[in-house]
Amino acid sequence: MEQAIILLIDSDNKRVKRMQGVLHSEFEVITANNQDMALDLFKLMQSNIRVVLLHINNEASEALDFLEKMKQNSLFAEFIVYSEKEDLDLALEVMRKGAYDYIPETLLTKKLIHSIEHSLEASDILKRIRDYVGIQFVNKIGGNKKLWYLQEILAKRKKQGRIISTEEIIAIFNSNIDNNLAANKGLLNKFGFEKSVSDKGKILLIEDDIKLAESIKLVIGSEYDVIIAKDGKTGVRYIKKQADISVVMLDINLPDASGKALLPKLKLLNQEVEIIVMSTFSSIDDAIKLLRAGAFDYLDKPFNKDHLKSSIARAMQKISLKHFLPEFYKRFVENNISYKCKMSMLRDLVRQRNAEEKYLLMEDIYLFFPDLAMIGIDCKEKVKSNFDDEGLTAFIEHLRSRIKTT
Repeated sequence: MEQAIILLIDSDNKRVKRMQGVLHSEFEVITANNQDMALDLFKLMQSNIRVVLLHINNEASEALDFLEKMKQNSLFAEFIVYSEKEDLDLALEVMRKGAYDYIPETLLTKKLIHSIEHSLEASDILKRIRDYVGIQFVNKIGGNKKLWYLQEILAKRKKQGRIISTEEIIAIFNSNIDNNLAANKGLLNKFGFEKSVSDKGKILLIEDDIKLAESIKLVIGSEYDVIIAKDGKTGVRYIKKQADISVVMLDINLPDASGKALLPKLKLLNQEVEIIVMSTFSSIDDAIKLLRAGAFDYLDKPFNKDHLKSSIARAMQKISLKHFLPEFYKRFVENNISYKCKMSMLRDLVRQRNAEEKYLLMEDIYLFFPDLAMIGIDCKEKVKSNFDDEGLTAFIEHLRSRIKTT
């Protein structure tokens, strides 16, 4: 089996040699001792690098900015951060920036191989390409194109008898959520939608401490519709009955259920909902596992109102962006991702399907080559998943040739 390529970014030569000693027998390791060198290597080999190991020293803010920049240029690499610090706040910030794991240096030898192997096994190619498209879409299009896309959405909404939401406009222009709609009034007026303000987002707060729940509602109730559930059973009932819930704030320690067990159940009942977990952890691992299991964010009790508002606003922005992207996903994939890159990602997906003993579907093909949907093959049609690289290329070219003859 081909070795996964690891990019190791660390300025300490002694630590790099130690890390290479741990990794060399199982992975192919390339190293960079500064950020510029790392970016050059990453751009050159981004289709092949599967894991990036990034050391964070005392200059955490600079390293976090660098991590975010690397993520924006990433196709499907996973990021694992390690540091001398055993710091929950830093670990959570790293995870919010998109890292797969955070490892204190004291646990590095014990956890590193395990973390890399799990990151490779857990890789969801489809999720990563969608995330990549989401990031690149808002980063690459210019102001004039954004206005053009906005006009397209307005036309579509008009046909549907609907108005454009402020959140959609914010998503297009990639600005922070501003609950003071006056900030967007000029743009709304420009297109004749001065009255088209969006409904409040709906938040389900599952918290057994009623005083805390009421205080949270007091802080955010003017901006969002807040429903309180005092236990897990009530929370599940609300999720089942009210499909318009956008965000769930979930206490981990409930009287009738573990929040850890409840989180995947809530996501299963409503895949669109974003979940913010609330609790106090002594273990960095526990917090990271929850984020990896699908939580959008973690708030450490007691939290201040600015952190609370910021977390909810970011969750709402993510929801808005998820609703907005399908409008232009096809256009982005066709125009901004090269044929070579699409084939590389599709080959990776084929390997993943084989490892999971699952079929490749035509909808998987359409994800990378939307124009092939013109052939008319049902998206749920099964395709063999045991292609070698040449066979996969030949299959795609055969489908492309069918477009020309239709």
